Amino acid sequence: MRNIVSVLSAAVLLGGCGTSNVARNEIMKQYKQENERYSAMMKSEKMVCQKDGESVVVLNATYFPASRSHSGSEHFIVGVYLSEDEDSARFLEKLRLEGKAPRQIVPISEKSLKEKEMVFIVPWRDYFKVEFPPLKEERFDITLEDPLCEGKKMHFAKRPKYIFTKKAY
Repeated sequence: MRNIVSVLSAAVLLGGCGTSNVARNEIMKQYKQENERYSAMMKSEKMVCQKDGESVVVLNATYFPASRSHSGSEHFIVGVYLSEDEDSARFLEKLRLEGKAPRQIVPISEKSLKEKEMVFIVPWRDYFKVEFPPLKEERFDITLEDPLCEGKKMHFAKRPKYIFTKKAY
C-alpha cells in the first residue's frame, strides 16, 4: 500500500511540474526576443563630446548586421542628445562610417522603438535609423566631423570584437 501511494504521489508530482508544449513554445519565444535584444546591446557604442566639462553631444549607436537589413547596407539606430538647440537630423549628417556619409537618415518615433524593444531608450534623446553604404571590412569606425568630437570614434565589427584582438576596444 505504501509503495502504491509513493508511486502515485511521484506521478502526480512529476506530472504537475512538467510544462505543456504551448507553455514551452511561449518560453522559447520570449527567450529569442530577449536574446535578440541583448545581442543588439552588445553591438552598441556611445560617444560623449564635452565643452568646458559639460556634455554637449551624446550619441548612442546600435549596429544591425546586413543579415537583418536585407539590402547589404550598414544600418544603425542612433540616439542623439544635443545640449544646444540644433536639428538632430542635420547634425547626424556629420556622421562618417569609414569616411563615407550616410545614405539616409530617418527619424524613429518613441512608440515604434518601444514596440521593437530597443535598448538605451531615454525620453530626452531623438532616435534615427541611419543607413550607410555597404562595407567589405569586418571592423569599422563611426566618427563625427565636428570640432567638439574631434578624434572620437565608435568602434563596430560585423563579428564579435574579441575575435580580432585580445584588447578591449
